[in-house]
Amino acid sequence: MIFSLSFSQTKKTEWLLEKSRNNVNLSYRWIYLADSEKIRELKAEFIINAQIDSILNQFTNSSNLKKWQNSADECKVTKYSDTRWETYLSFSLPWPLKSKDLVVENKLTKYTDYTLLRMSSSPNSEPIYEEKDRINSLESEWKFIPQKNGKTKVIYTTMTYDKPEFPSVLTDPIIQKKLFQSIDLLKQNASK
Repeated sequence: MIFSLSFSQTKKTEWLLEKSRNNVNLSYRWIYLADSEKIRELKAEFIINAQIDSILNQFTNSSNLKKWQNSADECKVTKYSDTRWETYLSFSLPWPLKSKDLVVENKLTKYTDYTLLRMSSSPNSEPIYEEKDRINSLESEWKFIPQKNGKTKVIYTTMTYDKPEFPSVLTDPIIQKKLFQSIDLLKQNASK
């Protein structure tokens, strides 16, 4: 079952910087839920030398998405409109992580000062494959803030209600490495 964060969260801790690399800052914070459970939210902040439309093209085109999602062995984008599309990603991850897949609904909203891309799991909208574990409850946001000289500040946040299979001490180094690699590729491809 997927819960909306707006109804279930009760308290958020402050962001704590975990790691910086190539002008990308990675932070975490805890969100305490009403049922005394807690989940960890990840945030990445960075600048891309590209305008927002060029960056968004990396999300709405399957072949572009595959170029920067370095853990994905399959990417499929089904576009319904300029502001709504569905994305299927299949990941091959190193041990101790298992191969996973993910289906998200994407909603794009343009505001005066920024553009917001919200991603929410839609686990039942694609067939479930036996060899993959489906990520059922991912919620992510990509906030794109235009800067001077055609650059864009990006603030990416993500979390899942899915229970972790392994302690974060084992999985964080892998996830962080893959995320830094993907962001580097996103920067390169969006600025071409």
